[in-house]
Amino acid sequence: ANLGVSLIERAALDGLCRVAGEPLHRMVATNRLGLRLGEIYAELGGAQPRDLLPAAPLPSCFVRHTVGLGDALTPADIPPGERVDDGLPQDLES
Repeated sequence: ANLGVSLIERAALDGLCRVAGEPLHRMVATNRLGLRLGEIYAELGGAQPRDLLPAAPLPSCFVRHTVGLGDALTPADIPPGERVDDGLPQDLES
């Protein structure tokens, strides 16, 4: 599903926010990331992120993880060369 790129992007954003000492919401709302929304979606050409975001982030969110698509369900589903063996569960059964 090519989710590896998403993990790299999230890590980069986390690092950038930590160095700046600002939460992600403020970094996006004040456009310190240099987003050019019109290049992503032409109709947003004149918009700034602050125009589209609430004044404050939500206090909580729901997290969902769908198990089974790319996740090992049992230890037998993990090929020997892909076993991490770090003491943490790597499959649903464990």
